[in-house]
Parts: sequence; C-alpha cells; structure tokens
Amino acid sequence: GEGGVGDGVILNDNTPTARVSGSGAVWVVPILAWYHMSFDTEPDIEHTKVHPPNMVMSDFKLCKWPAGLDPLDDSVAAALDRVNDERQGWGDFLAALEGGTREERGAHLITFSHFLPRLELCPEKRMLFYPNLPKAVGSDYILRRIQGLATFGRANAELVAESNLGSTSTPGGGWSRREHVHVFGHTHFGWDHTLDGIRYIQAPVSYPNEWKQRPGSLTVGPDTRGAEFNLSREAPQMLDAPLCIWDAKRDEVVDVEESGEGLAGPERAVAGLKSCGGGGGGHGEFGFVGEMRARWSDHYKENPRDPDNTEFAWWVKGAMRGAKA
Repeated sequence: GEGGVGDGVILNDNTPTARVSGSGAVWVVPILAWYHMSFDTEPDIEHTKVHPPNMVMSDFKLCKWPAGLDPLDDSVAAALDRVNDERQGWGDFLAALEGGTREERGAHLITFSHFLPRLELCPEKRMLFYPNLPKAVGSDYILRRIQGLATFGRANAELVAESNLGSTSTPGGGWSRREHVHVFGHTHFGWDHTLDGIRYIQAPVSYPNEWKQRPGSLTVGPDTRGAEFNLSREAPQMLDAPLCIWDAKRDEVVDVEESGEGLAGPERAVAGLKSCGGGGGGHGEFGFVGEMRARWSDHYKENPRDPDNTEFAWWVKGAMRGAKA
C-alpha cells in the first residue's frame, strides 16, 4: 500500500519509484547493480605487485551465485541489471516519465545505486592504498540506465514546460532538461561533482576508524544548514540527519560573506535553500541544494584525470614504507 513519508513523499510498495507531490516534484529511483572488473578501463600499476580483487576482497568468498553466473566476468552485473526490468518496474517508470501526468513528466530526478556508474567517481589507481579497487566498484549498466533520463520523453516537451514542476525552461518557453542527481556509495570518498549533465553525490558513513584516519576525504559540505557531513569526533558540529540534497527554497538568495553562515558556493549560496526540515512544509517550492565541497571531487574539478601516470602518490609511498618497516 501507499504511505506518506516526510513532507509529501509518496511511496508505493509495488514500485521502486517515488515522488514528492507539490511544487517541485522529484522522482526517487533506486537502481540495482553489481560491479564487474571490465568497468576499470585505465592502465594498471605494473611496477609493483598488486593482487586482483578476488584474492583480497571478501565479496568473492561470501557471495554465492546461481549456476552460470561468474563474478570474474560481467555475468553477475548483467543479471542484477535485468532485475530492474523484471521486478523493479523500470518500464513503468519510463512510461510515466514520458507519458504520465504533467507532474511525472516534469519532475526532477534522484537516482541512486550502491555502486559507481562512472570510473571518474573513483580516484586514480596511484592515489589508492589498494590500486586495484576500481575493478570492484562500478557497473557500466548503471550509466546506461541513467545517462538519458534528463531528456527522456522530449516528444512531450511542450506539456512538460506547461507543468513548470521541475524541468528547466528556455527563455522562449521551450523545455530543456530535468535536473538529475545520482547518489552512490561503496568507495567511502565524499563526492559532489557534475559530469555530462548529471550531478553525482556520495556522503559516506564509512567505518569509525576511517573517520579517525582520513576525515578530510570523507567530509562533504557545508550543506544547507551550514554544517558539514562529518562524523568524526573532532567535528565541531555533528549532523543529526543525513546530508541534505533536496529542500524547500527560500524567498531570497543569501549572500554567504554577509550572512556568516559558511555555506558552500562562490559568492552566493546557489539555489537559496532553507535548512533541511526547517521550513516550507509540504506546500512550498523545492529544489536541489547547491553544489557542496568534497576533497576528492574538488580535486578533479581543478585537476584533469591522468590515469597514465602510475607513480604512487606520496601518502601511498609512505604507507608502503611503513608496511615494510
């Protein structure tokens, strides 16, 4: 049956999709997936022996698959991807996105998966303590599902523009594309970066020892409350809720320097959003929060990826020396 969750969120047990009703609708779309080694297309580290994932990762021992499925090839990833069509209502979602109500056609998109849709969402091998990690983190099948959703159903563009419930419009009134955020996990690196029109966010809960050892690479924010997603004990302001990515809009845009709230962004707080859970109710306008800081995604916004460089980063070299001592 259906039940309300939060301010106007409608969930249906028979489908993985959900939407916030009211001004500023959003689809919430889970995507089932599993990783495959061919996801990693970048050069391997060859000057040092690095064991393959099946020799060091517990997944390969703890997970048992039906006959015909082998985690060393793409068969497991392909089988899990098919479940989206067979049991998760993917076809019904696409039908509603293209030919459903005005709200359904015009809504923004939040898709999410545990694994990565793109290799660019993982640091390069030379930056990692385990350089073969990219072979066990992502699935090309995820990207194939999400990459065209922002413009899916453009044949109904005029009706979507009329709805004014989530799509962006051109000055002439024509519809351009839905806003699309994809939330992912698995790698335990904080992330917020837009690639090819899709914004990718990871706020990793991670393990307590990781927050002690490398809090800087896990932290994301500040969010719309002016607080960071930072679960380390040293954090000046612990969060009492998950990282906020969708929120009620303010009437005005706040100037960061004048307000002193410490919000992320250039000179102004992008999208001008109220604090999560702090306003708007179920009847106000909603939207995505502005892009937030995260150490690794900030790095790649300023520095192009260079996978052909296989010289280990200084911190990896230091850890290797310590292991030998």
